[in-house]
Amino acid sequence: MATSSEQVALALDYVQGKRRTERVLQAADALLERYADEGDPQRRVHLAYELIRRNFAEHVTVEYDGITHRSGPGAATEGELRYTARLTGPDGERGTLSAGYVPPGKLGLTGPEWLAAMRLFSRIAGIGTGGSATCP
Repeated sequence: MATSSEQVALALDYVQGKRRTERVLQAADALLERYADEGDPQRRVHLAYELIRRNFAEHVTVEYDGITHRSGPGAATEGELRYTARLTGPDGERGTLSAGYVPPGKLGLTGPEWLAAMRLFSRIAGIGTGGSATCP
């Protein structure tokens, strides 16, 4: 049986995790709202890149249909989690979304929370091209 202090710590972890998840969902909602105002697939990919770079990963590379957006070094840094998804547009255009993250990052996400957020945002980026994303 957990002590009172352990129960309080577990409750605090739960509340903090819920807040982190809410911030991810708010960012996803904001990106989708911006997509509604932007019909160009290349511009949508750029919007996804900017949102990820500003909030979720310092090292981001998005390549799609001959255009590359990149921030930070290409090589992984010590302790960095890496994520890569393939983007496929409706006409067969191909690209990738790659990012690196060292917890806790700007939003305090744990490694598993960050990976889940990256799967969400890469799928949104894929849909924004009119196609899809293949996530690990």
